[in-house]
Amino acid sequence: MENLQKDNVIKEKKNRYFFSMMFFVLLVTATFYLLLKDCDFDNIISAVKGAEYKYLILSVIMAVIYIAGEGQCLNIIIKSLRGKTNRFLCFIYGCIDFYFCAVTPSATGGQPVAAYYMSKDGVSVATSTIALLLNTIQYKMVLIVLGITAMIFKFSILLDNFWFTFMFVFGIVANIITIIVCLAAIFSKSLLDKVVYKVINGLVRIKLIRNRRKVVTKYEYQFKDYEKSAEYIKNNPMVNVKVFLVCLAQRVALFSIAYFIYKSFGIDGDVTFIDLLAIQVAVAMAVDSLPLPGGVGAAEAFTVQLFTMVYGSDLVATATLLTRGISYYFCVLVSGIFFIINHIRHSVRV
Repeated sequence: MENLQKDNVIKEKKNRYFFSMMFFVLLVTATFYLLLKDCDFDNIISAVKGAEYKYLILSVIMAVIYIAGEGQCLNIIIKSLRGKTNRFLCFIYGCIDFYFCAVTPSATGGQPVAAYYMSKDGVSVATSTIALLLNTIQYKMVLIVLGITAMIFKFSILLDNFWFTFMFVFGIVANIITIIVCLAAIFSKSLLDKVVYKVINGLVRIKLIRNRRKVVTKYEYQFKDYEKSAEYIKNNPMVNVKVFLVCLAQRVALFSIAYFIYKSFGIDGDVTFIDLLAIQVAVAMAVDSLPLPGGVGAAEAFTVQLFTMVYGSDLVATATLLTRGISYYFCVLVSGIFFIINHIRHSVRV
């Protein structure tokens, strides 16, 4: 009976991820159709062929740095908690986290799947939970700091469109709330207990869990060192500083892709690195809290709107394709490949 129950849960999760993936594919297809339906493909191909490839290569390198930075943040946290891991495994966990966040609505799939594979490699539930929560906090904090800083210097970006301004402000508020909830989950085990017990009770009611006592006992055993780990993080602020700085470098690398794409076209204009960084930060903030996988659709729409001020109507579609193609879709592809490699690794080992 217990094995049947586990099989049903696994089947349900697979179905959920399958439908999330199908939704993601349909959303990407619709987005690119709307983006390209009125475009001249010959002009786009000609513009890409005429681009300076050294800048495109730099853009790809920035994307790789972004992906690697995710793993380095996890490596710093897990190592500080004396968890069993290495840089390559943390790179894999970062890829898994990014990939499932990118293809599931509201980025809900990344942390559970990453935690699952961490546990298979011997990282305790307490350590993986704190590492992923702390990584999320720093990710949100960096985005807020960059967003506010960018708007101080480039406030004009927000003046032309009410809905974009609304989504930007909403993104800041939503990220602040997320940070507060994550901090509460790390430093208040009583609050975490309430949340976990409510989830367990809900799963019992819908009969996904039949032996409540066994599940609760397992949870309490796995989290017996949770408070000790949280206390260590609280008493060692340098861990937070290191993760924040790595995360900051990681995000700047990602947002700098737009600048290298701009340079690749050889445009003789007065657009600066800060201008394009501010645009990318503003778009990221505006779509970060939308219930869309990777902000697909909304991110392209906002990027086209803001890039029109930079490129005009002739190059805007090409610039958007290259910028989003490298900064998002390339990262999804690379992360997905490493997820598959890791999944095969565990399958063969079993």
